[in-house]
Amino acid sequence: LSENPFSNLRICDPYFKTEDMILLKSFFDIIPNLNISILTHKQQYEDLEVFQRMWNSISSELTGEIKIVSVCFEEDQGKSPIHDRWWVLYDDETGKRLGRRLPSINGLGKRISEISEMDKSSINSFNQLWTDFFYDKKRREGDNRLIYAEIQLK
Repeated sequence: LSENPFSNLRICDPYFKTEDMILLKSFFDIIPNLNISILTHKQQYEDLEVFQRMWNSISSELTGEIKIVSVCFEEDQGKSPIHDRWWVLYDDETGKRLGRRLPSINGLGKRISEISEMDKSSINSFNQLWTDFFYDKKRREGDNRLIYAEIQLK
C-alpha cells in the first residue's frame, strides 16, 4: 500500500463490527490521510456512536476521515439489502482502484475462506451500488422501503 498510495477506502460490509475498527487503525498507520467510508447494516447497532467510542479506545486521534452509513429495510430492520462484503481502495487523482471481496473479517484464519480480487467490471458494479446506497440513499429496494443512519467520526 505504501508504494501505491490511495486516498480512499470504501468498505461495504453489512456485518462490520466495532472490533473491525482495529483493522482501520492499521490502514491509517500506513496512509495517515486516508478517507474511509463504510456501508453497513443498521440492525447491528441501535446507536452508531458505538463506533466513535471504539475509535476513541484504540486511537487518540483521527488523521483521516471515517464516515459510516447504515441501511436496513424499514419493515424488517433485521434484514439488509446488501449481503456481500467488498473493500475498494481508490485514488482521486490517478483514478487507480484496487478491490477485494472478503469473507467475514472475524473468520479470517479460523475457517477456510477466500479473499478474491475484483476485476474492473466488478469494481464498476460496486461503484454503482455504492452511489445508490451511500450517496443517493436509495429509498426502496424492490417493494421494501429503506432507512438509513450515519455518523462522521471525529
